[in-house]
Amino acid sequence: VDSWLVYKLTGGRHVTDHSNAARTQLYALDEADWSDELLEIFGVPRKVLPEILSSDADFGETAPGLPVPAGVPIRAVMGDSHAALFGHGIERPGEAKVTCGTGSSLMMLTEERTPSLRGLSSTVAWCRAGRLSYALEGNITVSGQTIAFVRRLLGIASERELEALAQTVPGSGGVRLVPALAGLGAPYWDTDARGMISGMDHSTMPAHLARAAYEAVALQIRDVFSAMEADSGRRVPFLSVDGGAAASDFLMELLAGLLDRPVHRMERTEVSALGVARMAGEGAGLAMPPAGAGAVTAFKPAMAASVREAVVKEWDEAVQRARFDPGRGARAAR
Repeated sequence: VDSWLVYKLTGGRHVTDHSNAARTQLYALDEADWSDELLEIFGVPRKVLPEILSSDADFGETAPGLPVPAGVPIRAVMGDSHAALFGHGIERPGEAKVTCGTGSSLMMLTEERTPSLRGLSSTVAWCRAGRLSYALEGNITVSGQTIAFVRRLLGIASERELEALAQTVPGSGGVRLVPALAGLGAPYWDTDARGMISGMDHSTMPAHLARAAYEAVALQIRDVFSAMEADSGRRVPFLSVDGGAAASDFLMELLAGLLDRPVHRMERTEVSALGVARMAGEGAGLAMPPAGAGAVTAFKPAMAASVREAVVKEWDEAVQRARFDPGRGARAAR
């Protein structure tokens, strides 16, 4: 999409940046270029692919005859999650962000390409002035959508009402919801897993399921967060958060408690556009506000270690049940 937009805006320039090129399964991370081996496997001629430029390169100017003024310089192209990472002001290796939307995307900046042994992806973060920065990434298939799904199951009119219901109980009463509605993404990558509710008994109330939905969002993020720390060998000091689902204070409090790390939510919950705008401004030599500027709400961990350990244990057991195949047993994570 990015190369098509630039092509149309400039009247014919066929270019992309490294962060988008790395999304195609045709890019060699070690070579920072299109992979001859992958092009052959997928049967894609190199000549049909765009030229790969730095994320802050000069991508050309808008052509005459468009709904936008002619001659406007295009000074940045970035992938969505990459732009959000940059928009959070994350420029030090070992810092991470999560975008909480229908699904969730976690990214951690790394000093160099870091292969994952725990179900994450090694990718390009961005390229500035010809210098590549790398990231570890984990994508969760169903995240914020979990809340909408349970709201519909319970016949509740709004997410605000569901959140209020979830807060009427101090815990989920042992109820665990694994939202594998389309399989499980990172760090499991199990397309055969199916959604499951477990741990119910005669005392289970709708409020327990509502709370389990919010906990499931946070617990999936925790799974990827823990894998990132293990793969990188770093203790992540805090997690920056954006996205529509991040508007819930209750979810942010649960996330901080289950991670046992502070969670920083930006005032603007949609920061991808801010990130690419900042990349463009800096590339054009403009004076830009400090990285990550703006009000940030910090949520500190307030969950007792014993509670956190019990919740995580229940969650791990529920995930194994959701992934269980009677013919093969539990599937191992990649």
